[in-house]
Amino acid sequence: MQMHQLERTLGAPLFKKMGRDLRLTDAGEALREQAVRVLAAARSAEEAVAGAVGLKRGKLAVGASTT
Repeated sequence: MQMHQLERTLGAPLFKKMGRDLRLTDAGEALREQAVRVLAAARSAEEAVAGAVGLKRGKLAVGASTT
């Protein structure tokens, strides 16, 4: 049902039936390529945020000399 709604929203079929199998249409393949990019960017953003949070927490040891 969600796939049909997505197809209606995009205005293009994403899958075609091949017997019992489903195959991506050209539009479906284009969407898949974009989805892979979006998910990679989301992972990268999560890692960046985790790195920034990591810089704000933890222990810092500072040494100094009297000279």
